[in-house]
Amino acid sequence: MALPVHDNHFHCRPDGWLGIEAARRFQAAGGTSIAHVRLPSYPTTVEGFEATCRDHIAFSARIREETGLRVWTAIGPYPLEPLQVAKALGWEAAEDFARGCFDAAGRLLAAGEAHCMGEVGRAHFPVPEETQGRLNGLLEYGMGVAKDAGVPVMLHTEHTEAATMAEFGRMADRAGLPRDRVIKHYCGPLVRAEEHHGLVPSIIAGRSNIRAALEKDPGGRWMLETDYIDEPTRPDVVMPPDTVPKRVLGLFQNGEITESATHRIGQEWPERLYGA
Repeated sequence: MALPVHDNHFHCRPDGWLGIEAARRFQAAGGTSIAHVRLPSYPTTVEGFEATCRDHIAFSARIREETGLRVWTAIGPYPLEPLQVAKALGWEAAEDFARGCFDAAGRLLAAGEAHCMGEVGRAHFPVPEETQGRLNGLLEYGMGVAKDAGVPVMLHTEHTEAATMAEFGRMADRAGLPRDRVIKHYCGPLVRAEEHHGLVPSIIAGRSNIRAALEKDPGGRWMLETDYIDEPTRPDVVMPPDTVPKRVLGLFQNGEITESATHRIGQEWPERLYGA
């Protein structure tokens, strides 16, 4: 039986460990679609950032054409990119740089060249309160750009609990972005309403995470991801590219996930967020 299987956070790069072969391995295992997320490259100008976005969009098109996979493309300034500019030039320059990057991504997204603002957010390790506050302000700015472009936001942040999800929900409210247009990347099984606070969990595809999510919400108001990075120096870091299809199809064959749930997490939610 052909089932839709979506990996909601997948990095693939022409000069990576596997390159386009990573997408082919995902497909050979039963995968049908990916959210193809830009990797940080630490440009120092808005023009340099926009060039990396265009390169990423072009590689998405190549994956789509050569494999037949559905590929939704995510572009945006990785939160550590403005942080690096701040270290070199100060926060005023870094904030100008980040807002310019969000605006450049927003123009490409509004034109339909990509489908999601991501991965964007804040530092995933301890930083001074002022630094995190500045990154929070930039994230809210990016949420507003995404709202105007009509696209969702994919968050990169520290480990998240229910209170953190509520915090991001309030940010989205202030930006005018509906909470169900905010995707928490690298999320645990925070699938109950009192845990996700209206955001969409993109759950890292460990077996225990998937089983916990199914136990709490068997209907599937969530998605799965590997955060496959395609890093030449660290092969299969985080998870191999074929993990999600192997996990989903194995659970389906064992009767642990229903056909309707596989359609919801593997097709309905991605289409609702990124477009049919």
